[in-house]
Amino acid sequence: MKSLQLFYECWLEVTKQKRYHDKWLTDETYFRAIKAQFPTLESLGFDRGRLNRAISTHGGTTLDDFTEANCSGRFRRKAGGYDPFGNPYRNVWGYYVTVEGGRVERPPGGDKSFFSLLQDKLIGDHYSVARGVSEVVDLTTEITEQSSVKRKADAKLTPIDEAKKPKHGSPGANILLETWWDSSEAKKLFLGDSSDERDVVEVLEQRIERLQQVNRTADGWRDIVDRHDKDNLCSAFDVFIIRQRCSILCLAYINALEEMNVARWIEDCCAEACRDHSKIGIEAAGTNERTVARWNILLRGNREHFPLPNLKIQRQIKSLPDLLEYFQEEVTLPWIEYCIENLADLTVELAHNELFTTILPNALAQQNQSFEDGVDHEEGSRTDGGQKNDCLLQIYTDFPISQTTTWRWLRHVGFSYDSRKKSFFVDGHERPNVVFHRNEFCMQYLAKLEPRTYRWVQLTKQAAEQYKVEKKILDDDNHGYQYLSEEGFPMVEFHVDDHEFLHDVAEEMGFGLFGGNLSVRKSPDVRPLLIFGQDESAYSQFLFGNRQWVGPKGQRPLLPKTNGLSIMVSAFQSRETGFGVDIDRIQMDEINAARTGQCYADKEAAMAIKGQATKKDLTQSPFVVYFELGANNEGYWTYNHMAIQFEDCLDCLKVLYPHFDFAFLFDHSQVIQFEEIDCG
Repeated sequence: MKSLQLFYECWLEVTKQKRYHDKWLTDETYFRAIKAQFPTLESLGFDRGRLNRAISTHGGTTLDDFTEANCSGRFRRKAGGYDPFGNPYRNVWGYYVTVEGGRVERPPGGDKSFFSLLQDKLIGDHYSVARGVSEVVDLTTEITEQSSVKRKADAKLTPIDEAKKPKHGSPGANILLETWWDSSEAKKLFLGDSSDERDVVEVLEQRIERLQQVNRTADGWRDIVDRHDKDNLCSAFDVFIIRQRCSILCLAYINALEEMNVARWIEDCCAEACRDHSKIGIEAAGTNERTVARWNILLRGNREHFPLPNLKIQRQIKSLPDLLEYFQEEVTLPWIEYCIENLADLTVELAHNELFTTILPNALAQQNQSFEDGVDHEEGSRTDGGQKNDCLLQIYTDFPISQTTTWRWLRHVGFSYDSRKKSFFVDGHERPNVVFHRNEFCMQYLAKLEPRTYRWVQLTKQAAEQYKVEKKILDDDNHGYQYLSEEGFPMVEFHVDDHEFLHDVAEEMGFGLFGGNLSVRKSPDVRPLLIFGQDESAYSQFLFGNRQWVGPKGQRPLLPKTNGLSIMVSAFQSRETGFGVDIDRIQMDEINAARTGQCYADKEAAMAIKGQATKKDLTQSPFVVYFELGANNEGYWTYNHMAIQFEDCLDCLKVLYPHFDFAFLFDHSQVIQFEEIDCG
């Protein structure tokens, strides 16, 4: 009897005992129970892994079906973690056995939730054979026959044959223990290399699990595709083909595990998978058994991933080096971020040193820490490819790449080496830190500054409802602050910008001077507020575009060699005063009288621009300043100019609007790096 079939029948015999019914029990419990009831199985290499393989091979995927279609009364579930017996972290199989035709509710998706269902402790350590229960098969007979074959084979061995004797046992022993899956033919077919040391059956079981995951979640297909299609290059049709391909190949692998000892891979297993899927309309990806066989070659030769189905996309994508491909978050992204932050001074040497003196050691330390914390699986539970990937960090740390390879890696991740030249500013408005500060500023502006301005209008609730009837305000419009007046009437407060017609309403209500009324939410302890914004711009006499009209015969106008005279304008404006602030002669005299004998707060700026710290009389409004640019004219606009203009404007506002507070919003450019100054 074949070993796996024998192990499976032993498991069925044990599950007949009622003490194992209606409980979620781990594979370790069944392994110990079978070993206690059938002690002679040890001579056939019986262990927990072979038990799971036997159940998977002969029980089939029916065990994974929690619907009415599964009438066997046997179910299973896999989860990663620590079993109740203190074994290292591994993939734990749980089995639930009940009466034939019975059902159990599907366990929850989380691993921890599933482990809470296990009841192995109820079984205890007593796995002795129940009274009246005998072994499934008389294994003594098979072992006796095996020993006889071994003795006869040893007697016929010549010295030459002795050299050819397998290391793991005699040919007689292999008659019983070895199957087709242990042959070099199986390794070459499914692993691509006859010398590969991995267990073929375990690899196929892992592939089946990964292929099944493709159709279990919306994005499950990404795990089977090169680079997880992180750039979203696959179309909806590509995803459709990937899902069908995985379904067909998965069934072909299942057929192989069940039948390959007596069946053929292409003509039987692949052909049967195509026929079964064709019956339910899954045939867009392929209906030929040889096409399915080629998918197996693609999967084994592409590190257990399918290449992108679109050939044009495949040619455009250049695969990253293994280190950058498998450690995106730990190595690739931090390296790219560092290079971008230091782009002005970036060299190949600088990028190389950062990668191998900082980023790689940190990634290796994190990996070692995760192993110490028990995150890694027990030995044998990880694929050989996963173990190789874990070694990459140590290999590259011990043997760093050269400067030339670093240059190539920079090209791989998108950098290019070009001549140094001026460029435009890269838009960073949506960077996380910018978005955070923008939201913070908007909250402060809308909640603290706007309520203190003359930009509001108050209406009765009845008037607001009438505007809705007139369709000036939509029914689902949520603008407006509702409150009760001092007389107890329901009121609604709107910002004048909420609706265009509210500007006219504010004018009719007598709020036309500043465009609206103060908000009822303004604290009575604070004064009204005027908000000013500042910006500057340069204008040149001969400023032309990059393109021009050319005559039929190539005639072109003569262009000046320079841009001519350049004027810079720095201006303040607000909603209440418009562009700048108009100041008449009488107001200017009052302002100058208030400034007499005062010094500028920033004396260094005053000395640099005015030649003295004492304030001089103003002759015109400082809210709009014209400045001739150039080394031969007034120089260039700097912080000193801005500081003087700001304080002159503040002196004017204190005289013109003595009952107001003022807020200033400045354009933050390289030439205007403001320092905090006290202007009184």
